[in-house]
Amino acid sequence: MLGTVDDFWNMVWSENNRLLVMMCRLVERCQNQSYKYWPDVGDCIDVDNITVSTDIEEERATYVVRKFSLRHSKTGEMRQVTHLQFTAWPDNSLPCVSTFVSFWKTYRRLKASTAPSLGPPLILC
Repeated sequence: MLGTVDDFWNMVWSENNRLLVMMCRLVERCQNQSYKYWPDVGDCIDVDNITVSTDIEEERATYVVRKFSLRHSKTGEMRQVTHLQFTAWPDNSLPCVSTFVSFWKTYRRLKASTAPSLGPPLILC
């Protein structure tokens, strides 16, 4: 997973994705489910020609909303990316319907606020 972080952020940049949707926790039952491919709030990581920084992290009951800034070092272009992480989907099971519906409404609201000319939402399982 660590070896794909550069490829991931390069894809987000090249596809112009502005909404990332992660459907799992980082760790579940002491097992790694995903690699933390973003920096902590206030920090940044350099990936090839892209600097990724986490500006905001808001924890809700069943999901986390993060705001990333991406800056291309060669062009100076800046992009804002929203990261929505659903944290209430149990491993090898199904989430509570009402919990998922609440998350889905947030996703739909964020998707509607993203210009259609930008890249599609990127869903990560």
